[in-house]
Amino acid sequence: MTYGFATEMRRTILIALLAAASPVWAEQTTLGYDAFVAGTKVGAAEVNIQTNDSRYTISGKAWSVGVMNFVTQWQGKFSSQGRLGNEGPVNEAYRFVEQARDKVKELVLADGHLTYVKNGEKRSPRAPTSLDLLSALFLSGDCAAAGSQVHNGKDPFSLKLTHRESLTGSKSGATERCTFEVQNKDHERIDATVWVGQIDGLTVPVRLDLAGALEGTLKLHSPGSAGLAASSEQSDPDPTLQI
Repeated sequence: MTYGFATEMRRTILIALLAAASPVWAEQTTLGYDAFVAGTKVGAAEVNIQTNDSRYTISGKAWSVGVMNFVTQWQGKFSSQGRLGNEGPVNEAYRFVEQARDKVKELVLADGHLTYVKNGEKRSPRAPTSLDLLSALFLSGDCAAAGSQVHNGKDPFSLKLTHRESLTGSKSGATERCTFEVQNKDHERIDATVWVGQIDGLTVPVRLDLAGALEGTLKLHSPGSAGLAASSEQSDPDPTLQI
């Protein structure tokens, strides 16, 4: 057996093993969002959702644009994965990496253990136990099903539903609107209103308004990978975070 043939065989076997170990996703959806503060676009994001009968993965990236990008050069990558239980998503791993002009942060939450690295300094704060924000927003089924608390990988946010209504004929495609009183770890109040709609069989946010300790608006601009690709090319020529 020649060396080249043996090498090719090992490569073929490795690819087959990797394919067998990877979950087969029945559904894949890509969404694009734009972020605004006081009517000015300050950022954009891509979110990819993959599901099958029992598992899910949410991944994506976000980046600043315009003046905000000139000032901060902010970029982020995120992922969340877990299983789909009878009561909704059960998160098993969460990762978030952000990079700006003067900082680099990474947090990894897995198996109930949180590792947080900021500018090279490693910390191990207490791991949150509630549902993560990504799973709550994109896989909870409706805008009021996330429960009384969510987390961003490190910090908890308490939720109190104050208003909920069904919508018909919305131009954005929203079918429901929920308003929450949110409190962060510093007990600061954030008023959050989320509009959700159906895309590819998933109930996802089409708009999110924040007021109070955190201000801004997030709007869906492209429900689908084709539209997302075109829009992303226009809004940011190179949104990829290098880590």
